[in-house]
Amino acid sequence: MSSAAQRWLSRRAEWLSWPLARVDRVGAQRGMWVVADQAVVSLASFLATVIVGRVCGRYELGVYGLAISIFWLAAGVPNALVWIPYTSRAARLPARRRAVFAGSATVHAVLVAVAISAVVLLVGLVPPGISHAAWLAPVCLALVPFTIMMIVREHVRRISMANLELRDLLWIDVPIAIVQLVLILLLASAGKLTAVTALLAIAVASGGAVLWLARRRGRFQYDRRRVAVHWGYNQRFGRWLLFVSLMWLLGDSSYRWLVGSLHGLESLGQFAAAQTIVLLINPFLLSANNLTQALASHRRAGGGIDELRRLAVQGTLWIAVLAGAAFLVLAAVGGPLVQLIFGSQYSGLGRVVATLCLGMFARFLAMPIEAALVALEHGRWMLVAAAVRLAVIAGAGVPLIWWCGLEGVGYTMALSSAGAAAVGWYLFSRGDRHATS
Repeated sequence: MSSAAQRWLSRRAEWLSWPLARVDRVGAQRGMWVVADQAVVSLASFLATVIVGRVCGRYELGVYGLAISIFWLAAGVPNALVWIPYTSRAARLPARRRAVFAGSATVHAVLVAVAISAVVLLVGLVPPGISHAAWLAPVCLALVPFTIMMIVREHVRRISMANLELRDLLWIDVPIAIVQLVLILLLASAGKLTAVTALLAIAVASGGAVLWLARRRGRFQYDRRRVAVHWGYNQRFGRWLLFVSLMWLLGDSSYRWLVGSLHGLESLGQFAAAQTIVLLINPFLLSANNLTQALASHRRAGGGIDELRRLAVQGTLWIAVLAGAAFLVLAAVGGPLVQLIFGSQYSGLGRVVATLCLGMFARFLAMPIEAALVALEHGRWMLVAAAVRLAVIAGAGVPLIWWCGLEGVGYTMALSSAGAAAVGWYLFSRGDRHATS
């Protein structure tokens, strides 16, 4: 039998025997720390959204949801130019060089945060007569401190995760979550809670990340000469990821803008409530995404393309089983849960929750192949997959959301994520054949 045929049979045997694979106890423990931390972050975000929705009503909740989507769209810049390049490379560096790289990444993240905030500030200073949206200026002004503090907070989380220093995550996020909720509850009890003041409260609480960074400054070594060198390295990979991240985040945020423009801000508030219930599973989504990227980079560094392929295949199969079961349960109880948590003004959203579960399930399935492409630093391939996803959103999103209402968002999410995952697997398998031929 030829060596090529043996490799082919070996790969198929690995795929078919995935349920019997040896459990990686270290990996499981790491996953538990990440899930626990993300549960804290997501619970704090969930409770903040619920409080704004119940106290302030559907309009303010719609505005709050748009503001959060604006931030995550902007966060695609440091994600592409700082965090993902650091994650893909840090595993292959010795400890001292990794600390210097982390110091450079911190400088990069702060400069990017300031640049983004300056742009947001300029938008907020637009004269009221030019902008017809009364909420835009105050929200943009609140987003300036919110953006800076949230990027710093996300930076220390992503660096810790990339270094697999996962216990530190809870030391970062638990105090911030507590302060965040206390401030929002104080504003609500004083009758001062709005979308804008909620953003400011979160910004103040996220300042705790600065204190953590100061206490752990020994892990971040600043070398002025290396800052520019590392920035140049990041651009070689990051320039592709920048377009990829912006495409993904533009697609995600477009749902809110489409709902708001086609059906109004009150419908957007209803969508935000339904999405908040679906995002109860968000700890697992974000944990799986971030941890899979870190593990994929370490697997590639330690075992090459074979280990990376095994991780992608087994990860997809496990996610299909576990996430599928979770989303089926959530789809069944989600409608009544929205009304129970947010109030009677958010009733009748059961089908919306079910379709959003379908869309989120498709998003879960795309994560392992995305992590494999990140580990291989194939930015062009990721750009192609992201372009396919955005094209599906643009082509199918408007008619589906116009025709099906809020339910059209879930259908669009499912179609676009499935298209991107299919393209990613095709490109990965083609490159895998070239690598082993």
